[in-house]
Amino acid sequence: MGIYRNKTARFKQSAERLLFAKKDDHLLAPIDICLFEQTASGATFINSNTPGEFIGTEVRATGNVKIGVISEYSVPSVISINPIVKITPDPLLSLSPTLQSFNPIARSQVRIGDQVVFSIDGVRVIGEVQNHIPTQLPFIQPSFTVDAYEVKFKQRLIDIDSVHGARVFYPSTGQILGMLIGSQGTNAIVYPADLIN
Repeated sequence: MGIYRNKTARFKQSAERLLFAKKDDHLLAPIDICLFEQTASGATFINSNTPGEFIGTEVRATGNVKIGVISEYSVPSVISINPIVKITPDPLLSLSPTLQSFNPIARSQVRIGDQVVFSIDGVRVIGEVQNHIPTQLPFIQPSFTVDAYEVKFKQRLIDIDSVHGARVFYPSTGQILGMLIGSQGTNAIVYPADLIN
């Protein structure tokens, strides 16, 4: 499901990203919706983002449907980033069963070469896990890092930013490797689902 953060008095709306899942009482989305605003030249990093700036801001789905409000996120610092935004869902929101299931794979079960996929509009994109232990990787800016798996997909990710938030999972079991949070060409970084609390 495509989503975006609504505009505020200080900032334009975010670029569209994907809703990852529902875990416990929250919807989960990529931090992009709190770090970037959509401008005429594309997604622009918000340099003046104050911690908690977007708490209570509406998140909407494609078609301008309210899905909820931002309830928790962390502004990046020089320490490892938590790239997840928690959203309190609107009481009238109806989610697909896929988004409601949250079944992460244990890190001890991840192997180099494992086949994983993500699905966009019914099309599955196949990839291969490149590291079996989450590694500190650069994220958004060179001074920020995130624990992540590296995945190489078999086809180029055409609109690379709009797939952020995609659920990367094992097609044989449905277990979730994690959230796609960064991409370039056929390469992607995936935040481990078992780190999401």
